[in-house]
Amino acid sequence: MTYRTVFDAAQNGFAAWWVPAFSFIFVLLSAGIVMGLPGLRWGQRSPVSDRFALGFTVLLTLLAFGVTFADYRGAVSKLRHGKYEIVNGPVTHFTKLPKWGWQKAETFVVDGHRFTYYGYIVSAGFHQMASQGGPIHDGLYVRVTYSGSEILRLEIAQ
Repeated sequence: MTYRTVFDAAQNGFAAWWVPAFSFIFVLLSAGIVMGLPGLRWGQRSPVSDRFALGFTVLLTLLAFGVTFADYRGAVSKLRHGKYEIVNGPVTHFTKLPKWGWQKAETFVVDGHRFTYYGYIVSAGFHQMASQGGPIHDGLYVRVTYSGSEILRLEIAQ
């Protein structure tokens, strides 16, 4: 049986780059306030509090990058070093959520293994909800490469 890869954490790249990039916007704003750029000063504040805000946003951005990049590198490392398990078979017991069902997880079972993922949680693993165009549905024959609860690779039978 041949498979088509629809998700691979290693080939997907560092998809969560937008998290530290979004946080970096606040670093730029804080830096502008500290430097006294026109339009970025609202009332009188202490230079100490401005510098504290800048330091806090830098720390937050570094933390966001560190957490998301470590998750990505961990997934790639598991794939590269064979620290995963593989299961294949038809998808059963699939729970599809409504389009705005972000508060819950989608789940499915393949050969007795239950997989759970959340579309709104930033993760290097597979997390594309069916309601948002994800490929999972009951009866679909898949091969799932996983480590713990994280889906590292998802392949669909041709």
